[in-house]
Amino acid sequence: MSDRLFRQTLALVWVRKAFGFESTQPKERAFRLLEEAMELAQAEGCSLDDCQLLLQQVYTRPMGAVSTEMGDVAFTLLAYAQSRSLDLERYEAERLQRALLGDIEMFRRRQNEKHAMGLSVEGIKAKDTK
Repeated sequence: MSDRLFRQTLALVWVRKAFGFESTQPKERAFRLLEEAMELAQAEGCSLDDCQLLLQQVYTRPMGAVSTEMGDVAFTLLAYAQSRSLDLERYEAERLQRALLGDIEMFRRRQNEKHAMGLSVEGIKAKDTK
């Protein structure tokens, strides 16, 4: 097993332990990835208007294949890290260690706060049916 695959496995096992099976599902993971990507864009000074424009543009195009889009996310993150002269592997390892060794209840509280606001795949489905 490669180091990358080992870390992927550790991360998903931790997610299941912390938040339950539903949080391990691909759509929920994609939702969380979107949240982190938006927080990174915000940290770089991208405005809400810019993000809304990009969102509209993305959703006017045909849906891509999951494997292709995941590869594009990974490639873009590699290039982003290098543009910032940051060691992506280092920060990835630090965040994984923080999760594995951290206060799991703190992570659960934060997740529960998001879910209480309807910020989950299930929360969005519930809003769509109203």
